[in-house]
Amino acid sequence: MTVPMALSQAELEAVVLARPKIVAALEGKQPLKVIHAGGKLVNVVVR
Repeated sequence: MTVPMALSQAELEAVVLARPKIVAALEGKQPLKVIHAGGKLVNVVVR
């Protein structure tokens, strides 16, 4: 997935969490954290 570098943290979270593949992986769970690592990687932490 490629997104503009100018996105804010909130906008990036919204884009990532709206992706169908992410929605399916979360299976209704709420993410605890969304970590944006160095402009290349986004991690979603769930329990």
